[in-house]
Amino acid sequence: MQKAKQRRILEQRLHLSTIRAIKLLSQTKVRLRTGPGPNQMGLPSGHILTSIDASLRRLELDYIDLYQIRGVDHETPIEATLLALNDIVRSGKVRYVGFSNFPAWLAIEAIGYSNAHNLSRFVSAQMYYLLTDGLISGKFDLDKSSPAVARRSTFDFPPVDRPCVTTVLKALRGVSEAMGISVVCVAVAWFLTHPFVTSVIIGAKTHEQLVDNLASSDVQLSPEQVAQLDVASAFPSEYPGCMVN
Repeated sequence: MQKAKQRRILEQRLHLSTIRAIKLLSQTKVRLRTGPGPNQMGLPSGHILTSIDASLRRLELDYIDLYQIRGVDHETPIEATLLALNDIVRSGKVRYVGFSNFPAWLAIEAIGYSNAHNLSRFVSAQMYYLLTDGLISGKFDLDKSSPAVARRSTFDFPPVDRPCVTTVLKALRGVSEAMGISVVCVAVAWFLTHPFVTSVIIGAKTHEQLVDNLASSDVQLSPEQVAQLDVASAFPSEYPGCMVN
């Protein structure tokens, strides 16, 4: 009931058919199950071709700016997936394609195949790159129970290194207090200091959270503050990286 109410509010504030007029880019994904049939999940051509049509109907759009495959389908050859993605780009239903949660070797294999066969290649990668994944909002205390309204209270995913989170939160709060802004604002501003990050996905649930998240684009962290957060969030080197270093 709550989700239905939130959807109605969203539709009132921003009707999806106006998305082009206000110069927003559309993005959606494909892979998860949409029905009981064998071709209603994964990344075979059948599921991709029917899913893009369904997405266009729901979003009331003529095309999707960025269409991403969500993770790896172990049952479908990557070549079949790439050919289907190329078809929907050439048909005008999608402008660009990307992936999320791919291992590096598979991304390179896919791009190589696309280049060799003159197919539309991946132009974006949505990857798991973050400071503490949802634990930076201030509503979590790792020594106490989590708030019931938080997603992590019922679905504690993705996994995080809890001792590392404690270190990162301490560093974030130090910068937050020094600058007089929220911990979340500091975290998003830190992401934006990295040139390889072209966009940051935020998870605001309220208008106040959205305003706070967006304010991070105006935050200028000092080189010392960026370095402090880099050190606090760094992963220990694993083999063979430790040998290379």
